[in-house]
Amino acid sequence: MHRPAAGRTARADGPELEESAVDETIERLDEALLVHDALAGVGESCREVLDRFFARDESYRTIGAALDIPAGTIASRISRCLEKLRGELEGRNRPSTPSGER
Repeated sequence: MHRPAAGRTARADGPELEESAVDETIERLDEALLVHDALAGVGESCREVLDRFFARDESYRTIGAALDIPAGTIASRISRCLEKLRGELEGRNRPSTPSGER
């Protein structure tokens, strides 16, 4: 009877798992870069509001005070800016057509 050498059994945390983690990290970085690039197209005021709300986790009151905008206006401003960002992202994600197709 032939027995496998000790330590030669397949491990669940082997190269396949490491490769999957690397692929996931690269995908997340690609998405982050895509959003970063799209933010360039929404204008400075939108970038500022979105950054303060999502990245800095500031309240409507804090954002309003910093930007001299009524706190009650911040929610609608965020909504409009997210729509602009969505438009930018959709414009960057247009599926490319295979060579030779129009």
